[in-house]
Amino acid sequence: MSIEHLVQLENDERVLLEVRRHMFILYTKMAFLLILFFIPLGLSPLLATLIDKVTGGMYGSILIGFLFMLWCLFLWVLFFFYWTNYYLDVWVVTNKRIFDIEQKSIFRREISVTRLEQVQDVTISINGIFATFMKFGDIHIHTAGSEIDFTIKNAADPLMVKETIMRAHGETYQPLQTQGLQQTHTE
Repeated sequence: MSIEHLVQLENDERVLLEVRRHMFILYTKMAFLLILFFIPLGLSPLLATLIDKVTGGMYGSILIGFLFMLWCLFLWVLFFFYWTNYYLDVWVVTNKRIFDIEQKSIFRREISVTRLEQVQDVTISINGIFATFMKFGDIHIHTAGSEIDFTIKNAADPLMVKETIMRAHGETYQPLQTQGLQQTHTE
């Protein structure tokens, strides 16, 4: 899915950056799902034997197989949820605005927008040894006159994102300031 399907760009607006969570966060969740996949495999022979003794037949392995397939289906849905949340939680930084697209659930999304001239402060926070070495952290944007501040957790390369936003802010803010001075001198 292209970002242009999620946001409407103005005529002279161009995308500078798409910011998502670091892949390490997604890989951590996938490793957790992999562990959850293998736990029942270790327990299934014991449970099948126990069920066979209780029922006096071969129903244990059939029941365990059925329950394992349900478990795999649950893990697959969870994987789909994690991937969708990762892929559709995105910041889009353009030369004029910042879009915060947050996937709340599978069928619920919030999109917030602020103009670059409203950006007052960009703060990054890198906490922990993994975040330091793998270059990911939280980015917080405080905007003027808005009760909605933008925050993205565990963003990849937050320092580069901050520099890109500040550079775009400077390029946007400078012409506005020059226009204001020209109007003051003509009056």
